[in-house]
Order: sequence, then structure tokens, then C-alpha cells
Amino acid sequence: MKTMDEKISQLEILLKKIDELKTEHAKEDVFNAFQIFRLNDKEVMHSRFIKSLLNPDEIHGYKDDFLKLFLDRINIEDFNTDGVTTESEKNTHNNRYIDIAIENKNSRQMIIIENKIWAGDLDNQLFDYHNYGLNLYENKSENIFMIYLTPYGKQYGNNSFPREKEQPKNGIKCISYE
Repeated sequence: MKTMDEKISQLEILLKKIDELKTEHAKEDVFNAFQIFRLNDKEVMHSRFIKSLLNPDEIHGYKDDFLKLFLDRINIEDFNTDGVTTESEKNTHNNRYIDIAIENKNSRQMIIIENKIWAGDLDNQLFDYHNYGLNLYENKSENIFMIYLTPYGKQYGNNSFPREKEQPKNGIKCISYE
């Protein structure tokens, strides 16, 4: 039976090899399982899969390793991964659903991931999600981390979080599937 350190070491080797292969084959068509199964535009399926990877209690057996790698990759340093819960399609009780919510109720922190594949932004969508997080966690904007995930890292629309409104203290990180 492998120790957690051995598993992490193997995972790091695998991730390094993936980076090498990406560089080597950058101009070639990329293998995409979602595309093969015709799920490449199924946002809910993507969100459920991502949520599963980031969930320390999931059956993948890596505990919070994937979540820690994700946090490191997107430069979030002050998020406590002990005791987190993850949820896809989290109901905000105002007819909105957060694609992926990662919460630590003990440290009163929340990561909100809006996963946009091809759909457009809805009016005040990110703004409403941020306010939902603020209401849960005593108006502490520094405890709310907003991620806008798209295939190519595009910016969210002004209608989703109007620039004239007070912006989240941690900003809104726009990241790509890469």
C-alpha cells in the first residue's frame, strides 16, 4: 500500500509529464474525452466532474490533494482545506445556482466557481453570487474567492458583475480549462 507522500510524488510526476506532452504536442489536435463522448458543451457535466475532483471526500482517494493543487495553480493561499464541502448547482435561494461552491464553514470561507462553456453571462449573476457569499459569511469579502472558468480564460461581462459596483476584495479570477 502506497503512502500519501508516494501518491503525491506520483501525481506530481504525472502532472509534469502532462505539461511536457502539452508542450510537445501544442500544435496537434488535443485528446479531449468530453469531446469524444459529445459532452464538450455540457456545462453541468463539467461542473460535476470538477466538483468531484476538488472534493476531498470523493472516492478518488487523494483527499484534498487536487484541491490544494488547484488553489496553488490559481494563487489562492489563505483557504483552509480542512473540513471543506463541495457542491455543484448550489441553490442561492433567489433563483440562481452556483456552478461549483467550495465551502469551509469552520473558517467561514467560500470559493465560487462560475463555469461558462458557451452560454452568455446573465445580468448581475456574479454580483448575486458574491452577495450570497457575503450574506453567509458576515460581509467578509476577503473570505469569498470568485473564479470565472471558461474554455479560453475570457473575461466576464460587465452585466454579470458591473464594474461600478464595489468589487470583491479578492477580485474575480478569470481562468481557462488549461
